[in-house]
Amino acid sequence: MAKKSRVQTAPEVSAGVVILRNDDKKGWCFLALKVYGRFDVCKGHVDMQDADVVSPAGSIGQIMNTAVREAREECGYTLTFDPGAPLSSDERIARMSWGNEHYVCRNFNKDGSPKKDVFLFAAETQCANFKIGVNDKGIREHDDGVWVPISDIDRVPLHNYLKPGVRWAVETMQIGLKSQALLERLQELSED
Repeated sequence: MAKKSRVQTAPEVSAGVVILRNDDKKGWCFLALKVYGRFDVCKGHVDMQDADVVSPAGSIGQIMNTAVREAREECGYTLTFDPGAPLSSDERIARMSWGNEHYVCRNFNKDGSPKKDVFLFAAETQCANFKIGVNDKGIREHDDGVWVPISDIDRVPLHNYLKPGVRWAVETMQIGLKSQALLERLQELSED
């Protein structure tokens, strides 16, 4: 009897963004979206609609376009790539200060084969007021959302395969803030 051979398929490709906010009481938090009793981040399938002349199919640009679309559709945030863009507590704008830097989270099927690669980007906002989106079938994208302190990442039911990506986003943001503070200090010293 011949052994069945299983065809290895390429993992599905998704993209999303870890939206970070510095809360006066909780410190740095990430936006966790609740669906089916677990928490998730803004993410979704990379579609052909996300490709364009500047960002052809298969490019990091197409993947970034997906992250931008998903942030808008799933929680109402507009992503900007301008590192100097002002942020406001009144407007759902999140700044992707780190450009196309990303972390790939891989999810696996029960048999150990790759199921999904999720390209995660990091963005910061001052606006706590997210808006749960409704898909094109009129169904809410998520049940709810919550700002989770980064120290609580292991206490919330976030999909395990996404935790390294959320940690990466937090570390990237913290390194960026330290670098910015150092540059400002060097500027002050050079003016003296």
